[in-house]
Amino acid sequence: MRLLVVLSGLPGSGKSFFARSLLPSPYRLLVEEDEVRERLCGTDRPYSMQAVKDKMAREASSFLSSKENAVVYFEAAHLLSRDRLAALTAVSSWDKAVLLWFSTPIEVCRARNALRPAARRVPDSVFAFMASSFESPSKEEEKRFSFVYDYAQPAL
Repeated sequence: MRLLVVLSGLPGSGKSFFARSLLPSPYRLLVEEDEVRERLCGTDRPYSMQAVKDKMAREASSFLSSKENAVVYFEAAHLLSRDRLAALTAVSSWDKAVLLWFSTPIEVCRARNALRPAARRVPDSVFAFMASSFESPSKEEEKRFSFVYDYAQPAL
């Protein structure tokens, strides 16, 4: 079985920490938006978000199609339901898809974001916009994903 795990949450919610904490395996791949964007664009601004998303989807699809029992962790903010559903459409070769929705409290995310190195810190105005835009999983997502899980984290 090939599994696609879509990680969704605000900056600082624990998506990357969670994915990086998994034991290494030749059957597991983490495709991170920040890492793919850096490889494609470096520090150049502006950049094409569509090009980044397309590259992520190609990498995830290629890995899933190359191995039985492959698992891809597809990590990006995926703030909107349409973003998470678009990931399902863009990535091919999966048998089941799981949505891990990180509902970490906004205050915790904001505090963690403030502790990041300056180059990785999301500006307060952007963070506020992202927080106001973040959507809970929709009924359509509950139908299309094999499983939707609220990965609620305690305030650490």
